[in-house]
Amino acid sequence: MTPVLALLKEVVGDFDLVIISDYCKGLLDEKLTQSIIHICKSYGIRVIIDVKNTTIRKYKGANILKPNLQELSFLTKKPVKNIEEIIAASHYLCKKSGAEYVLTTCGSAGMVLVNPFGLIKYINSTRINAHDVTGAGDTAIAYFGAALANNIEVCNAMSIANIAAGIQVMKTGAAVITWQEVYEELIQLSEKNANRKILQVSDLSSLRELYSTKKIVFTNGCFDLLHIGHIHCLLSASNYGDILVVGINSDICLIFLKKTISILQRFYIAPMVMVNVIAENQDRGCSIMPQRSLTSTLENLLLLEMSCAIYAFAHTNQ
Repeated sequence: MTPVLALLKEVVGDFDLVIISDYCKGLLDEKLTQSIIHICKSYGIRVIIDVKNTTIRKYKGANILKPNLQELSFLTKKPVKNIEEIIAASHYLCKKSGAEYVLTTCGSAGMVLVNPFGLIKYINSTRINAHDVTGAGDTAIAYFGAALANNIEVCNAMSIANIAAGIQVMKTGAAVITWQEVYEELIQLSEKNANRKILQVSDLSSLRELYSTKKIVFTNGCFDLLHIGHIHCLLSASNYGDILVVGINSDICLIFLKKTISILQRFYIAPMVMVNVIAENQDRGCSIMPQRSLTSTLENLLLLEMSCAIYAFAHTNQ
């Protein structure tokens, strides 16, 4: 056994996963790479490989492979000129290598994630015009691995990696990307997407299909003046399930109950506060909000709009 393998076997049990970055410089030949994969699997440790070689069998047995477009084309001998070809080549690599997933970084075109059954997710890059692509792939695999090691679901790990890589390409050279930078970018993206999460009543039927495995909870109120009692109610109700749907009582109901109505407050201010109070107070120790992880706070934020204004947001119970 080589010194590298002896050291790996001694310490690998202390880690959640192993990332191999193959630059084809001579150290990571096929025998050593396969030995590393075998040792890690014997300890139940996941292996993610940033691939470079043109031989698929070198990476057989790894949990996740991460090629870029050029590496994907070299490995599969397939064209990658458009998204359909990229998905097809990624799927081919996944099946041939026996990997659980293949995450293909596509530069300004974003990322593609597949498993042996086909496409799981495709996302666009957060940056269209890159300043310097140096280190983008390394940043992507580092954040992807770190997210998985912290038990973040694979699609969300992909999104985090995409954001981190997007920050990297706006810097010169191989710069360090901090968690704080990624967090701030997540907040900004959440704010930008808030209005896009307002859906029509026709989308209600698809809510059950979209979250078929989730428990949906409903509560309602007038929300003519959003106050701390409302926030406590929403947060308490959200603990009963995975998806909280909030119905805002109709104008007729409000007039009957309170003899007054504020269109601005009910249909613009209150819904926006419902959505943003969660994100804005996440790391400030706010007493009105139980602390949840970053992903559970920002993931699957939804708004649904109808005549009586139904709004919904999703969270993952911790």
